[in-house]
Amino acid sequence: VGPAAAAVDPYLYVDKQSDVCSDNGLGASTRPFCTLTKAAGTAKAGQTVLVSGGTYLEQLTTKYAGTAGAPLVFAAQPGQTVTITGGQYGVYVGYKSYVTIRSFNVTGTTDIGIYIKASDHITVDGNHVSYAGSPSDGATARGISMTSTADSVISANLVDHNSDSGIYLGSASTRDLVLRNRTTANARGYTRAAPGIDIRSVGNAVIANTSWSNEDSGVQIRTGGDNSLVADNVLWNNGDHGIDVLQPPGCQIIGNSVLHNATTCNHDQ
Repeated sequence: VGPAAAAVDPYLYVDKQSDVCSDNGLGASTRPFCTLTKAAGTAKAGQTVLVSGGTYLEQLTTKYAGTAGAPLVFAAQPGQTVTITGGQYGVYVGYKSYVTIRSFNVTGTTDIGIYIKASDHITVDGNHVSYAGSPSDGATARGISMTSTADSVISANLVDHNSDSGIYLGSASTRDLVLRNRTTANARGYTRAAPGIDIRSVGNAVIANTSWSNEDSGVQIRTGGDNSLVADNVLWNNGDHGIDVLQPPGCQIIGNSVLHNATTCNHDQ
């Protein structure tokens, strides 16, 4: 009988402010990694990366995927502020499954704050995403964006002051849930084009969000967003409609509170 496989530590740690942090170690609590980059290139299915407070001038790009029984989790330490800033994206998850991104402060990225691409069963929960992109340079960017991503959840995030849509579901994203987020003050600044929540793909649900004071509509369902459900949201003081549904068939608009938006048609009633 061969030797037993070594047990995988369920937790890895990142703490750039620790005097003993090292990217040459194992990411243990007694000797954490210094960078998100090292942790993201190390953590595998079934592990949770806990990040201590501080400002990380880098991009969190996941290398490995989780599984249904062993998700891969990246999270800020409870009660601590972990700021990710200065990169192209704050967080990038591409071609992965069963990954959770939780409780980070993502701000000041040159492109999308949190970008999920060609993935499934991704959870983006409890993050604060702000100031993505640069309208003055014509480089506008969304706060949270999912494209070609299915069976995923965007929940309980605060998404504000980004230079395009706060939350965006792009083409080939389906069976996704946008739940209990707050989106406000998202704006390009030079043309009315940035809604709080923007749905462009089929079969998704937007439930119990609050979306206010965005440059364009509170919730926007455009061509391609067939069979969307928009329910129990509170939408006010937006620069266009509260809820704007343009062309997609089969949408259900149920039980929303919509008031004091700039335009009153397209389900804004």
